[in-house]
Formats: sequence, structure tokens, C-alpha cells
Amino acid sequence: MQLENGKILHSDNVFKAHSVKFIDAISDGIELLDQPEKLRKVLNELGAMHEQKRIPVTGFPVFGNAFFATIKEILGNQCSIELVNFFSLF
Repeated sequence: MQLENGKILHSDNVFKAHSVKFIDAISDGIELLDQPEKLRKVLNELGAMHEQKRIPVTGFPVFGNAFFATIKEILGNQCSIELVNFFSLF
């Protein structure tokens, strides 16, 4: 994918660095699924960091919904009402 400035997205070092951080954040979130209070803290810190950097929040609900749908699919019948209620807070 080529960006407006002519850079190729997958070869952009900033994109690569953010991709690693993004995957790490996903991994951390999955590891904390059974610890909702810690997960909430991590997600709030992540949100505050994005807010500080003035990153628009318009895409966050789309990502959140996709992430939660994936978690629900992975957990299947083990997806508790507590987890559903937790994700509804965001």
C-alpha cells in the first residue's frame, strides 16, 4: 500500500514500530482477560496515551467491536456475562 507521501506502508519504520506495539497491546489484552481490573487499567492507560498524542478516536469503536467479537468467538460458551458487561464499558 502506497501512502500519499509516496512511502510504501509496509516498509515505513514508524509503521513497523507501531505494528509491533499494537500486537504487543493485543497480546497483553488477551493475557489479562481473566483479570478485568488489570485489563481496565491497561486499556485506560492506552486510551490516555492516545488522547495525549491527539490521536482521533473515530476508529476506536470499530476496533473495539472487532476485538470483542474475536474474543467472543474464541471463548465461545466460556464468554461470561461479566466479560460482556466489562467490554460494554468501553
